[in-house]
Amino acid sequence: MNKKFIAAQIALCNSLLVFTCPIHANDVTPITHKRQETMMSVVDENFSQDLSDLEYIKTDENVHYFENNIYSVKVNEKEDQTYSATIYVKSISPFLAKLGFPAYSLGSIEFDETVFDTQAPVIEVEDEIVTELAQEIDFDEIISVTDNVDTKLSYTIDTEVDYSKEGSYPCIISCTDTAGNETKKEITIKVKDEAFYQRIADAALAQLGVYQDCTMLVTNSLKAVGINFHGAPYAYSTLGEWTDNPVPGDICIYQGHVALYIGNGQAVHGGWLGNQTVISTVACTNPFIGYIHVNH
Repeated sequence: MNKKFIAAQIALCNSLLVFTCPIHANDVTPITHKRQETMMSVVDENFSQDLSDLEYIKTDENVHYFENNIYSVKVNEKEDQTYSATIYVKSISPFLAKLGFPAYSLGSIEFDETVFDTQAPVIEVEDEIVTELAQEIDFDEIISVTDNVDTKLSYTIDTEVDYSKEGSYPCIISCTDTAGNETKKEITIKVKDEAFYQRIADAALAQLGVYQDCTMLVTNSLKAVGINFHGAPYAYSTLGEWTDNPVPGDICIYQGHVALYIGNGQAVHGGWLGNQTVISTVACTNPFIGYIHVNH
């Protein structure tokens, strides 16, 4: 026989072999890797056989095929978003098919769409929460957690707030749904001393009648909020910021004099009437420079 003819026949057969056994059209995965993993996890947990090395093979319309060296699993996706999974022994199924019998299944399970939950919970809370000294936050009142599947979710809070001390404290809120999807939200908790300035004003009022100069009046008033400072009148301006909108507790700075503002245009002055501490108007014989709002 002509060798060229034989070679041509072999080449044709090889071409036909490649053509008749193409790569499966579904080799480009038609379901996501997450759904593959979830399906394999479900069947591995619910069948008694060892399916830990199960691999995804293909999808044919609404049927997904998985297998390992011993078993094959067929997952049928139904219109009502439920699923049924059936397990077969690979070595038996072809034998039964040759005899005209249907494949023998070792068992079946059913599950629903909730196992494919990939959406993390939503945590709703303000980015910054402000509270007063000694006023602990009720997080249940300010945090809302929702999920597309789970109706009851708990959250954890990672923070160390010292409610006895002013400051800004970081806080991380975490929530994980039953599918393992986790959400974390970082917020800031601010503890403020809302009565800080009023305590300065009250301390000044508590000194009425005391014989002292103006600087000692202010120094003793500031001690009520933990500020230890004493100096010349203008030196108190270094303790805060100048303001045109004074509140009780602000410092009044003059040329050669200092006082404590208590509101309504009045101030507590030291060093008057023989060094007494008295209430009078902000205006006095010394030229007024401005108000200092103390930092804290």
